[in-house]
Amino acid sequence: AWIRAAAEAAPAPAPPQEEEEGPTHYIPVKAHFLSTSIDLKSLQAEHGTDVVPPSTRSLNYIALRYSEFPLEIMDIGVKDSRFCYRYVVVFQYGSAVLFNIADHEAEHYLEMIRNHASGWLPEMRKDGMFMLLTS
Repeated sequence: AWIRAAAEAAPAPAPPQEEEEGPTHYIPVKAHFLSTSIDLKSLQAEHGTDVVPPSTRSLNYIALRYSEFPLEIMDIGVKDSRFCYRYVVVFQYGSAVLFNIADHEAEHYLEMIRNHASGWLPEMRKDGMFMLLTS
């Protein structure tokens, strides 16, 4: 997989054009540092149906998966809908990483996390990149 980092607090760059055979997909990834602490238990209690079962016993993060498919995709019957899932990984130390969530949609997910955060930072820090998935 190819990862391209963007400058801090700058909008994520457009995915580079590759000259490879086969379909490629770019997944936007954005990390946000919101606070010094996030109450994962209350977040999990409120969004329990969206929690991805953990693969380890680690208690310092939870992963949430959302399958809000755009209407245009539902209408045409996309064969590979896995690229429509949105993931949010929230860490107890105040960070959240958004996968496959556009800039204009991010605030909705960040507000959901802020409701469970404490120790606000004077200014939220963020970083963005793309992951290249090839078939």
